[in-house]
Amino acid sequence: MLEPGGIQNVDVTNKKLILAATAACHKYSAYLSELHTKEANDAKSKKRKALQEELEQLKTKKRRLQKDAEAQEKKADDLAVTAEQKHDFTCITKSSSLPFA
Repeated sequence: MLEPGGIQNVDVTNKKLILAATAACHKYSAYLSELHTKEANDAKSKKRKALQEELEQLKTKKRRLQKDAEAQEKKADDLAVTAEQKHDFTCITKSSSLPFA
């Protein structure tokens, strides 16, 4: 190949050369396919992780809201009991004005 006109002197009908080129092409194609599959799996994994984090945040928020609602209900019940025992209508008013979740 180092001779003048060397590229023109390459034997393109050589079976070994054709097989080597074909094998290299297949290997590269398989590598690209694997790379594409890996990127798709990574994207799915990131999306799944984000959804799991969001779900966990929503569960935490739900627990907090339930706890707050139970505290409000207990406070309203306590005020109602106090009003009943003392015959104090201001406690009934306070009990009725508490926001319920």
